[in-house]
Amino acid sequence: EHLGDYGVFNSLYTMAMLSKRTKRVRMAGRELVTWVKICRQRGIDPFSVKGSWAGAFGIPQFMPSSYVMFAVDHNKDGIIDLYDYPDAFASVANYLRRVGWKTGHEKSMRRAVYRYNHQKAYVTAVFAYAERI
Repeated sequence: EHLGDYGVFNSLYTMAMLSKRTKRVRMAGRELVTWVKICRQRGIDPFSVKGSWAGAFGIPQFMPSSYVMFAVDHNKDGIIDLYDYPDAFASVANYLRRVGWKTGHEKSMRRAVYRYNHQKAYVTAVFAYAERI
């Protein structure tokens, strides 16, 4: 439900310009350029989209480079929209598949979720929640 309160452009720009961590500065700069390209291709105002403090956006909270690599137009309307459930869920499935998810093979499934969020507690929570539903 909570998709972020920060402008994606502003978040990426701030990290690229103000962060003292060199690796983060380079990453944020690349993501910012990718974000502007996505917005230009889709005719979106790059300042209009809200996301996380780190520049992730949409239901799956993809970074712009993840959008380019993994997002899919599942509903076939000609627009990849990560705020649209069919596109968002299919994009997450595409991501998980491409990073090694093999249904029924728990180790590969956990590894794929860990690739998305490098926190063991997050992975544990995802699988506990999935089991409950």
